[in-house]
Amino acid sequence: MKRAPQSARQAARPCGLWAAKNRLIAVPLDQDGMACRPITAQRTPQACACLLEYLKAAGCDIVVVTDHAADVVEKAHLTNLSVYIAPHALVEAIRNASGLRSRPLSHSAALLARWPLHPALAVHLRQSFPPRPKLNQLPLF
Repeated sequence: MKRAPQSARQAARPCGLWAAKNRLIAVPLDQDGMACRPITAQRTPQACACLLEYLKAAGCDIVVVTDHAADVVEKAHLTNLSVYIAPHALVEAIRNASGLRSRPLSHSAALLARWPLHPALAVHLRQSFPPRPKLNQLPLF
């Protein structure tokens, strides 16, 4: 898989997006790499679309764990957001080792937001591309 150059990847602000059972928690980083206040939205289609539009307007690239946010990734592709996926097993191992499992979910979202800034963790990110559209036309011959 081809990766974007380092300067192109850091041009947009990273934003960690944690998908809980009934809500979404987004933590964008500012230009200095400091976490901004968490943005919380209900996990409804309308609230999810509004949150993703806000993150697009803010110039954010989102970092998610796919196992928790497959539906959010699909909606992010529809809004033309860049989506990076962190491996579930590694995220959970870091959450266990650092004690984030007993902390608020905004701390886990902040972990995802800082993921691209650490070279040792950034190599594990993979960019998610929108699926190719299905061809509805039958061949003529």
